[in-house]
Amino acid sequence: MHVIRSGALAALLVLGVVPAASASLLDRAFSAQWRVSTPVLSFADTTGFSPSASFTVGAGAEAIYTSLAIEIDFAATSLTLTNRFLGASIGTGVFRGFDFTAAAPHGITGFSIAGGPVTGFDVGDVTITPTTISVNLESVSLGPGKPPIVIDFTFGAIAVPEPATFGLLTLGLIGLGAVRRARRRT
Repeated sequence: MHVIRSGALAALLVLGVVPAASASLLDRAFSAQWRVSTPVLSFADTTGFSPSASFTVGAGAEAIYTSLAIEIDFAATSLTLTNRFLGASIGTGVFRGFDFTAAAPHGITGFSIAGGPVTGFDVGDVTITPTTISVNLESVSLGPGKPPIVIDFTFGAIAVPEPATFGLLTLGLIGLGAVRRARRRT
């Protein structure tokens, strides 16, 4: 009987302690870099971000790319890029956009463009890999009076074991305990 009580207590502890996972970018570490491309030169760099090119997603804007005053604001399920420099526009030129690389896979399975239309920007300008979010701003008109770019992310289903799985585990542990106890008696 002691084995059954111990097994039931273990099952309750396991079921009560396992938190439900949530799909979100909050508290994820990212590093940012900007890309430049010309007919003779192509490179990426992490300089020019304030306060830093490395950040953890949380409340408020994560960084500002100071050369073009682009505010980078990740939220739980979105990314917003806003031009904060009221005197200039981003248009065609050598600036190509940003790459945001996560320290671990971010779990994004899809995305959509939200908010008002931004001239020259569509879903083809966003590339998602398991650890990187790339935003191409090559043909974008992002400037004074223009809406920000807002990208909403979707996440895949998170595998959370069913309660029946924990029940079977508990029954198996109880069975092992009973067999061990029976062997001890003989």
